[in-house]
Amino acid sequence: MSRKSFAGTAGAALGAAAVLGALSFGTAPAARAATEPHAAVPGQAANASAANASATYGPYLLYNTVTAKCADIPDFGAGRINGPVNEYTCNGTSADNQQFWLLPRGNGGSWVVNLKSGLCLDVDGVRTGGNDARLTL
Repeated sequence: MSRKSFAGTAGAALGAAAVLGALSFGTAPAARAATEPHAAVPGQAANASAANASATYGPYLLYNTVTAKCADIPDFGAGRINGPVNEYTCNGTSADNQQFWLLPRGNGGSWVVNLKSGLCLDVDGVRTGGNDARLTL
């Protein structure tokens, strides 16, 4: 499993810019899928399971280099739509819910999909982001 690094504040919730910045850094995917993968919609369940693993990249941990913590869905369950995304001590195993897939969108961008829930990271309440914007599923 790989770690994607991002810089952020030491706050309990991750800043949207911090996680989105992570997608610009780290290791590049080996190769793009030959066909367009199923497109996920933020805040809705995505087909990013093992069935679509050939069209996704990961799993990755979203790691904050400032706090040495990982993006984490509270508890060990799958999380819920509009549920919080926090920072927590990195576990790195499939027992926790800190693993994320990158699902290519075909326009050069990717959805960031939580492995356990199949839900995409989303900006809480607004689509424009900005300073101190919080992430949800």
